[in-house]
Amino acid sequence: MIIKLNFASKVERFSVFFAKIRYKVWAHCAGLLCLYVAMFLSLAVGAWVLASSFSSLKAFDKRIALAERKLRRHVVTLPPKDAVDPLYIKHHLESATFLNREKKQLQMFLRYPHFQENEQLTARYAFLNGDEQRLVFSKNHQESKTKVLLQPVHVDVDDIKQLVCLVEGVDIPPFVAPKTRPALAFKSLYFKKNGCTYLLKMELKEQ
Repeated sequence: MIIKLNFASKVERFSVFFAKIRYKVWAHCAGLLCLYVAMFLSLAVGAWVLASSFSSLKAFDKRIALAERKLRRHVVTLPPKDAVDPLYIKHHLESATFLNREKKQLQMFLRYPHFQENEQLTARYAFLNGDEQRLVFSKNHQESKTKVLLQPVHVDVDDIKQLVCLVEGVDIPPFVAPKTRPALAFKSLYFKKNGCTYLLKMELKEQ
């Protein structure tokens, strides 16, 4: 009986010992598993952050490229000095005509004798074709490169596009900037609504 009891106690001690070892092994494995899960989650979050940053950078690059393409459309290249017209303002600006659409309509009406007797129509047509509707510039004595418009003129939206094209050198269909344009820019530009037209005042600056 003593031998059997000793053997049973030894078996019980070994069982407790193995249970403790098994518990430690499971605890160690659980700790490693938690560590691996945490590492995986951190790697996944890092990869997601990198992917988001990369997509944001790609979107930013696309916006930059789009802005550069838009900018290239409006880049104005000046011609060589030999190709610049020294009388550009006289040839292109002071010779420009305005409110051409209205003039064509009035001209069509005035073909008929009934409308030829209308003083308002004839006076308006004469005004649109007169010197009051011509651009005349003078030099500012304080700044020799500044050209001041002596008298305001009446213009419409198409005329504004034409002036921007002629002065700033930006092609605005159907208007194309002349290749002989010097380095001109608006120093000041003022519009005042006047019925269906605008009253225009401006100053030009030679750069």
